[in-house]
Amino acid sequence: MVTVTIGKGPDVTMTNLQSAREILDRLVAFPTVSRDSNLPLIDWVEAYLAGHGVRSHRVWNTDRTKANLYALVGPEVPGGVILSGHTDVVPVDGQAWTSDPWTVTEREGRLYGRGTCDMNRHSPSGLPLDFKIA
Repeated sequence: MVTVTIGKGPDVTMTNLQSAREILDRLVAFPTVSRDSNLPLIDWVEAYLAGHGVRSHRVWNTDRTKANLYALVGPEVPGGVILSGHTDVVPVDGQAWTSDPWTVTEREGRLYGRGTCDMNRHSPSGLPLDFKIA
């Protein structure tokens, strides 16, 4: 899970830093099948956010093979907004994919790849934003 909290307070302006498509390509490439670790994806998102000055911390599962990532944008005050999602996908075993499920493929205006119509589609819409206190 990746959670971004936007604190209540001064206006927050957002500037697109990287296209959502580039981020989607990167996120789909992580095989975060539910039975496996999601840490490589969490590492990437954490580094991406840190590179844009966003603080985050991990919440680990019991054996520390998976984590949720909580990130805070703006002031730490009561009444903020949480944007929440998950990072796992169902296994592709036994499915008849006509393209690599870990590579986004565009056909007839549609994007195909594991997670492209689930959280991997929604998460990039928030990640390419640079949050700055106005």
